[in-house]
Formats: sequence, structure tokens, C-alpha cells
Amino acid sequence: MSPQSWPRAFLVDAGLLIASGPLLLFPDWFAGWGAALGLGLLVLAWLWRRWQLGDWARRTPLDAPILFLLLVMLPISLWVAPPDLRAELSIPRALIVLWDICLFYTVATHAARSRTLYNLCSAGFAASGLLIAVAAFFGTSWASKFPGLTVAMRQMPTPLLGVFAGAEAGFSPNQVAGALLYVWPWLLAVAAYYSARRR
Repeated sequence: MSPQSWPRAFLVDAGLLIASGPLLLFPDWFAGWGAALGLGLLVLAWLWRRWQLGDWARRTPLDAPILFLLLVMLPISLWVAPPDLRAELSIPRALIVLWDICLFYTVATHAARSRTLYNLCSAGFAASGLLIAVAAFFGTSWASKFPGLTVAMRQMPTPLLGVFAGAEAGFSPNQVAGALLYVWPWLLAVAAYYSARRR
């Protein structure tokens, strides 16, 4: 593969992943074909990566846990769920897990290929943390975590309430905190690293 071909390999791979995102993360917004189309785009992204790079994905220390999740835990979670909850909650959550795994391997594979792609993926990761923080400010059900803040929370704009299925009353504070813990410690570590290099 020539050095000039890396932008196309990355951009098409990332584009297919982004296009599949709404179809798999918000399946209630689309008809029954949405999830099938989203999964098809993910398969196409993996085939494209294999064709362009000669490999399916970058090997990482998380390969074994992810394989265990896919082959054991995810099927068990679908099997034990009652039929009504399986269709309403378990399958949509399983689709989210699949998309998240594909996102992980897309970033891990391309970020390891060049410094430019590493910086680009890092910037995207940082932007996602900022987006989560902004969305949390306008859509988290803080009153469920801090009852004493109920009066103050009522004065805040909440344009994201009722937008997402399963979070009509607002995002769970625990889930928001968990998501931010994946981003902000990494941002602080990167900031400290570059600050130390400049000294």
C-alpha cells in the first residue's frame, strides 16, 4: 500500500462506521431495515479494511476479553432475557455493543499506522468527551442522583429529555460518569505528557 492511499483507507472505513452509527445506536428511529443496514455497513467496513490494509484489525491486549464478550456474555444476555424485554432492550443494547467494538478496532487499527492518524483519532476521542459533557449538561436526570438539586435542575434547559429511547426521563448520571471516566483521565494524561515535553 502506498503512503498516499492511507487517507482513503481511513476515511472510507470511518465513513462506513459513522453511517452505521445512527442505524444501530438509535434503531427506534428507523424501520426494521435500519439495524440490518447498519450491520451490513459494519461488515462492509471490515471487508474494506482487509482489502486495503491486508489485515482485519490491529491486535490489542483486549482481544481475548472482547472475544469472550461476543461469544459468551452477549449470547447469554440475549438468551436469558424475557421475550418482550429481549426485543425492547436486549437486542438494541447488543447492537450498541457491536458498534462500540467496531469503533474500538477502527481506532486501534488506524491510530497505529501513522502519527497523523493517531493525532486525528485522539482529536476525535477528545471531541467525543466534550460532546458527552455537553449532552450530559442538557439531558441528565441529576435529580435522581441528587434529590436536593431538584429545584435548581428545573430551571435548567433540558432539550434532550425524551429524545432517546430508554432515557426519556434523562440520561443516567451513573452512565454519564462512566462514559466520561473513559475520556477525561486520558485527556489529562495526554495534556501532562505534552506539557512535560515542552519543558
